[in-house]
Amino acid sequence: MTMKTSLVAQFLGTLPDFLAIILLAGVLLLVVFGGIRLVRLPSSWVIISIGGLLLIYSIGTILSDQSHGRPIPLAAILAKGGSMAGLVSMVTALYAFGQWTARGWYIWMKRRSRRWFSTASRLLLLFLRRYHQLFGWAVLAIVTLHALLYIPLLLRLSVSAALTQPAVLTGLLAWSILVFLVGLGLWVEFAIRHKRVPPRARLVHSLTALGFFLLTLMHVGTRLVMR
Repeated sequence: MTMKTSLVAQFLGTLPDFLAIILLAGVLLLVVFGGIRLVRLPSSWVIISIGGLLLIYSIGTILSDQSHGRPIPLAAILAKGGSMAGLVSMVTALYAFGQWTARGWYIWMKRRSRRWFSTASRLLLLFLRRYHQLFGWAVLAIVTLHALLYIPLLLRLSVSAALTQPAVLTGLLAWSILVFLVGLGLWVEFAIRHKRVPPRARLVHSLTALGFFLLTLMHVGTRLVMR
């Protein structure tokens, strides 16, 4: 009961930060996408630009923690890198999930006959659809990197101590769901190419993605307890 209560509290405590990340990630995408469209560059520059900004922010955050003059253990530096990788993976996951929200927004705008907004929404939807698989694979790769960077810290714990921590349990479960989600996405794409898409396959894919986000919320609110 204590662990369940703790996870719920962590979920609620993380929710405001998660909503802020959603807002900032959305604004970043809209600004960069609009700017790239304005100067008529290929859509791949949207990914390059956002990826570059996230990389610069991550490196700057890691280096800022080392500017206080105190020596920082390598394991702590790697863990900070893991934390930033987690943030980047969350933003990327939002973009992967974004094709469903963009589709709903496009349909809503189209029904209201607002041509400029519906056209812009359609362009954004096509962009998110085009790179959906890339975003999905990127999330899996970055989340895996996030976990690997924490291994030096985890090695200080016994196996039993590590596996009883909510941070590890929620992380492993979220990663497992993500692997299943990527596999499910590949299966859906295969079925689409062969025109044999099972009913509600996309719905299952979407609900699984939502489950991944909920677990991620719980995971973000946890902390490793070194004992």
